[in-house]
Amino acid sequence: MEKTSIRGVSRITDHHRDTISKYYRLIGEHAEKLTDHYLRDISPGDTEVDEIWSFVQKKQKSPSE
Repeated sequence: MEKTSIRGVSRITDHHRDTISKYYRLIGEHAEKLTDHYLRDISPGDTEVDEIWSFVQKKQKSPSE
């Protein structure tokens, strides 16, 4: 059983760590392009804003602190 670390993938596939790193980088760049292409002009809805506001309120210090 190997983890998905660069060294673990290198051992399983018998490829050099630099090769695995190169493909990780390429996959990351491709994922970023897909995200930029498909997730445009998305605004948060009421639920998301409410959840964000709840998080902000919880982070504020209470008067007794």
